[in-house]
Amino acid sequence: MTSPFPYAPSKGVPWSLTTALSLLLFSILIAPYISSATLYLVKDYVAPNFQTASSAEPDASDPRVFSETNDAEKPESEQDAEKSENELTPKKISQQHQLARLLIRSYRTPAFAVVLIVFFVSVVFLAPITEEFLFRVVLQGAFEKQLEVYPEETPTPHAFGASAPAQLTQDEKENLEAANRKNEMARRLRLAVAIAIPALIFASLHIASPDNVNAPEDIKVVYNLALAHALSNILTLCVGFVALVKIEGATFADLGFDVSFSKLIQTPWNSLGKLMKSWSLGILIMCVVYPIVISVNYVFQKLFPDSIVAPIPIFIFALFAGSVYYRTRRFMTTLGMHMTLNFISFILLLILIYQSA
Repeated sequence: MTSPFPYAPSKGVPWSLTTALSLLLFSILIAPYISSATLYLVKDYVAPNFQTASSAEPDASDPRVFSETNDAEKPESEQDAEKSENELTPKKISQQHQLARLLIRSYRTPAFAVVLIVFFVSVVFLAPITEEFLFRVVLQGAFEKQLEVYPEETPTPHAFGASAPAQLTQDEKENLEAANRKNEMARRLRLAVAIAIPALIFASLHIASPDNVNAPEDIKVVYNLALAHALSNILTLCVGFVALVKIEGATFADLGFDVSFSKLIQTPWNSLGKLMKSWSLGILIMCVVYPIVISVNYVFQKLFPDSIVAPIPIFIFALFAGSVYYRTRRFMTTLGMHMTLNFISFILLLILIYQSA
């Protein structure tokens, strides 16, 4: 049965696993500190106003879910019993992603529009670009090369020696087929490892603990972390591109683009159209994958109601993205998948906020 997706496995990227892991460590350990230090110098110029007119003296009759004054005094069982399952209770807010909590708690403040823009640019735009570049293109590409996952061509009869007969005997054919099946099974196992390890690292970086309901994290601190995260992504992209292209000699094809730089300059519209086609394919694939991811999230949230279970569905998504990238070798396709996932989550979060307000 022929797969509906294109199949264009790479012959191996020019960078090593050491380079890939070094770039990963840079993105985790160095880039965030550089970004945080930069923001510290300009924090007085980028900090919006999160204070509302009534923030000093909260109105006890205000029914908004974001006013936690009365809820904090009640047992959690009573709080949840008084609110419908679709409302954002303080407990549910605490179990959201840190940037989602920022968006929720900034609602009805003068800073909401600014936070909305920062959230969209960081979560829907910058994060997918950086993460797909780092975990699919760089890290998975390096693991595939290290583990030699690329299929080998079936040897011809003359590969067995100059005196080999033109036609193999039945026993020789069976032995050759058995050897090929064994090699293919071993190759697929190595491929699974090459896809799973970057996916596992990617998911583990999303491990978090619920916020303290009675003492939530300072909204200004979370906002500064969001800006630092966005700057860190930009820095990682710049350093990674320079390291791979200028130092390792990577081409656009090595980076997962199905157009060359010269073609992009000579025929920009045709090249952009080709890239958008690959991106659209990722959106279509994600329309199929999303119900699976959201179902996994729902099941584990029910099993572990007091935990943040996001790493599990993220790991499932990353496995799909890694498989698609191996088959298509197209960065724009997995980018389309990731952007679609984050965009749908963003829209659902906004709907939940407005329904609960």
